[in-house]
Amino acid sequence: MNFYDIVTEDVQLRCLSIVAQRWRNNDGFSVFKDEPRYTNALILVCSKDITMTLTEIDREPITLECGDLVLVPKGTKYVMSLSKDPDSVKRFDSYTMNFNIGDLSGNDIMLSENITVLAKDSFSQIESVMSELSRVCNDINVNNLKKQSKLYELFDTIVSCMNDKADDYYPIRRGIRQFNKEWNRNEKISKYASICAVSEGYFHHLFKEWSGMSPVEYRNSLRIAQAKALLLNNSMSIKDIATYVGFDDQFYFSRVFKSITGVSPQQYKNI
Repeated sequence: MNFYDIVTEDVQLRCLSIVAQRWRNNDGFSVFKDEPRYTNALILVCSKDITMTLTEIDREPITLECGDLVLVPKGTKYVMSLSKDPDSVKRFDSYTMNFNIGDLSGNDIMLSENITVLAKDSFSQIESVMSELSRVCNDINVNNLKKQSKLYELFDTIVSCMNDKADDYYPIRRGIRQFNKEWNRNEKISKYASICAVSEGYFHHLFKEWSGMSPVEYRNSLRIAQAKALLLNNSMSIKDIATYVGFDDQFYFSRVFKSITGVSPQQYKNI
């Protein structure tokens, strides 16, 4: 699921927490370098006096400044470093919101395979809502309805900041939504192009502009992300995991898995 679709789908949000953070110069952490992140996270940089760098394993670093909002998906391995003006006296440097998301049946929904910048230079729109959400989430006297309303207000604000980008891909939006629901099915790409009433070639073109990958590469990335979680947290055999995530051939699954992760499923399972 693309983050944009959170406001259009029926989803459940769990394990919600939000932390306002103040950093020291040259701070950072590597807790998720070897152990994958156990929840999704939204990180908003609030201070003009810091530069935050997130480096996902085997990917180019992402540098964030004031007003930048990033999604860090569950299962991601990365390190964070930070430089800060030592004379800065701002109350908060960043907010981090942790959450998990699932469908109404309780199944986890994957928002992205990799760390993704959702909005740039959007401090004025997002910070006030994030600040209020932090206040209500950390107040034991505030009821859950109030917390949920502020949470969805935040999502609506984020989506509004993303609208310019989303408009570029509106012609294939219905196809993307259906594609994300059927990531473990071997449907032909022409099916999703037909849903959008566009040619298969045009669907491919816009899809790659949207995701940075072809539809098949994107589907495989979702499948491997799910397979990684199952390999680490489940007693299922590799053959059963391959079938569960949509591969009819275990050996093809292993080749795709290694091409994406750099290791075989068995090696990953033994980590």
